[in-house]
Amino acid sequence: NRIDIREKFFTINKYICVENKKHINFCPSFQKKHFTILNNNFDHYNIIIQKYFEPSYEIKLIKKEIETEYNIIYDNTCAIYYRGTDKYGEMKLPPYDKYINMAKNIENNNKNIKFIVQSDSAKFIKNFKNSFDSSNIIIIEEYIEKSEKCIHRDNKSIGNKKFEVMKRFLSIILILS
Repeated sequence: NRIDIREKFFTINKYICVENKKHINFCPSFQKKHFTILNNNFDHYNIIIQKYFEPSYEIKLIKKEIETEYNIIYDNTCAIYYRGTDKYGEMKLPPYDKYINMAKNIENNNKNIKFIVQSDSAKFIKNFKNSFDSSNIIIIEEYIEKSEKCIHRDNKSIGNKKFEVMKRFLSIILILS
């Protein structure tokens, strides 16, 4: 028996009507095979996202708590997300220095910038921390530093808190976006 947890993460926007004008075939290989199609038909797919993937009240609340806790001011914040532990199987990842040098360039143009750094790679976070003044860096999830495993496969660091961690992680992704 499976439990539907969708409503803990998303709510359905009843005010948006999705007309089924085109057949949409979502499958594991959809992202790779249909990236160009997706880009050319963004409005068609985006309406589905808006309808079925509106963040739930709880996710919005967690997001607001994080924004307050870390005093996130979007006009003066640069989000950096390095997905390393499982992305390497899909593509060649850029070296950490590429991210760090780009961030230094941004910092040179705006001395008051803050960086929100999110990663599933402890090594990336460590390298980033060593390259910047700690007062300019916001790292929201410290538990990620304890492991180099994918967050969805890491039971040792987060144990039975996985459900709560994933709600917080979605909230952080919304902040980054």
